[in-house]
This record gives sequence, structure tokens and C-alpha cells, in this order.
Amino acid sequence: MNQCTKRIVGILAGLIAWWFFLMQEEFAFYGIYSVVSYGVHEISTIIPISCLFVTFIWIFVMIRQLIQKKANKIDKWFLALLLVLLLVQIGYFRVQSQKISVKMIVTVENINQQKQTITVVNTEGDEEQRVVLNAPDFFTNMLEVSDREYLATYVCYKNNPYRGKLSTMILFQEN
Repeated sequence: MNQCTKRIVGILAGLIAWWFFLMQEEFAFYGIYSVVSYGVHEISTIIPISCLFVTFIWIFVMIRQLIQKKANKIDKWFLALLLVLLLVQIGYFRVQSQKISVKMIVTVENINQQKQTITVVNTEGDEEQRVVLNAPDFFTNMLEVSDREYLATYVCYKNNPYRGKLSTMILFQEN
């Protein structure tokens, strides 16, 4: 195998690993372990760190070749690609660090089937908070607008707690 083929295989292996990780993370978010088992889910959490580490090492090797003047024009382009991939991976970690999980007692105010969103109102506290939550069909089809209270768990960004992704919705109390 020549060097170009090895590089393509390496990049594709990393992209496939990332795709698998992101896919199983989405399934795990909703507790769907029939596609990918929980054990595989736990082991796959090393994929992002491993890919980041491999990319960093690969960049280090390429820079060393560049300094030793053993790199050609294709090597420089490949180094640029690796740097972009490194920045994308660091960006993923940055975005993940901005997410928080929120749990609160809510009532359902609106269900938008087309946008797959549920608008809920916080029933606890002095101030009424409206939160728009992205939710898959099995949530939007199961819930109805009423004064029933639910214990909702959702993930949102720290800077925008009024928009998030619904994780669980448990009937809290029957009125």
C-alpha cells in the first residue's frame, strides 16, 4: 500500500469511528440499547479522545517531516487537512462542554408535530419559564396539552436554557 492509500484509509477509519460514536450516542440519549449494547456504548466513549490523540500524533509526525525537509506539496496539503480535522474535534469537545442537563416539573403548553417540538412551562418557583424542547415522535405522540405535571429532563446549552432537547418526561402527578 502506498502512502496516499494509507492516509485515505486512516482518515476514513477515523471518520467511520466518529460516525459510529455519534450514532450510538444519539441512541443512548434515549436509552435505545437494542441497536448498540450498553457495553459497546461505554467502550465507545474512548473514540473521541483516541481520534484526537491519533490526529495530534499524526500532525506531530508531519511537522517533523516538514522541518526535516522530507515533506512534499501533497504532505503539506495533508497536514492542512489534519489541522482542520484537529480543529473540528476540538470544536466538538468545546460544544459538549457547553451543554448542561436540566430537570424540572413542567406542564405541556404546546405540541408542534411538524417541527417536532414541545413547549413546556415550569410549574415550580415564582417565575414562569417557557422552554421549547426538540422531541422525537414518540414524545410528541404520547403527550397532550393539559394541566398534568411531568418531571422533564432535557439537555441545553448553558447560554440558552429556554431551548433544549428532551430526554425524559415522567408523569409527576395526576391533577
